[in-house]
Parts: sequence; C-alpha cells; structure tokens
Amino acid sequence: MTERPGHCPHLGLKPNRAIRFSSPTPEHRCYVSGEAQDIPVDQANYCLSQNHVSCPLYMGLSLPSTAPSASARMPFLQGGLRGWFTSLNPRDRTIYGAVLVIVLIMVGMYLALGMQLLLPATTIGIESNPDSNSPQRTSDTGILPSDVLPTATPVMIPYE
Repeated sequence: MTERPGHCPHLGLKPNRAIRFSSPTPEHRCYVSGEAQDIPVDQANYCLSQNHVSCPLYMGLSLPSTAPSASARMPFLQGGLRGWFTSLNPRDRTIYGAVLVIVLIMVGMYLALGMQLLLPATTIGIESNPDSNSPQRTSDTGILPSDVLPTATPVMIPYE
C-alpha cells in the first residue's frame, strides 16, 4: 500500500508549476488538465491535504467557475473612474481624495505662477505731471516706471 502525499501533485503556482506554497494562496493553480486553472475549491481542505483525491478537479468533474468575472474584478470598466472610486473602501477613498486635492492645488499654483510670468506686468497708479520732472504717485505702491527713473551717469574721479 502506498501512502498518499500530503498535497495534490497537480498543485503549482501561476508563474511556475513546480513551486507551491504550504498555505492557501490565490496564486495557486491546478494543473490536472495540463493547463493552469483557477482553483474554485477550498485549497486547505482539498489541495493542501491528503483529501486531494476527493477534489472534484482531481476526479475530473467539471465545476461551475466561481472565479469573479472580469467586470467584477475591474469595476472601472463598467462605471468608469467613478465606478472604480466607489468600489474602494472608505480609507482608500480618503487617501485618493486627499492626493487628488493636493495635485489640484499644485496645478492651480503652477497655472497662477505661469500666468504671472507670461502676462506683462502693468504699473498701476503712476501718472506723469507735465509741469514737473518727477512722477506723481496716485497710489501707495511705490512703483515707478523705468522711463521716469533717474539714470546714473559715470563720473571719473582722479586718483590721488
């Protein structure tokens, strides 16, 4: 009498059939048909125990697939970004919402700074008085246009 192994010989990982874990994992696949299949049964009770000989897959029985469909795994395909966002748990929604707010604030700051650099600066509140050589300020900005500022003239001072 031969002793049954403690696990199913057709159990392997998705990327490598020769490797398996000693605990249940979604990465396990059943290779009883030669191709990798999702495992719709309880791995602890069938695949990873001596009870694997009574597994419906091992015995060649077909089971209805209990694996979630593509639309259930990727809700954003049905509802777009809003569907994906509503499928998140409240903690993840809060994190993604905070990151989105921070990104929007940063984009707004870049737009505001870019507009300041691209648009010409205007001087407000300075008028020239035709009767005098000095400009008259009509506001407390203290800004003078460059065409009315006094210019410095170089003077040569003899060296003693």
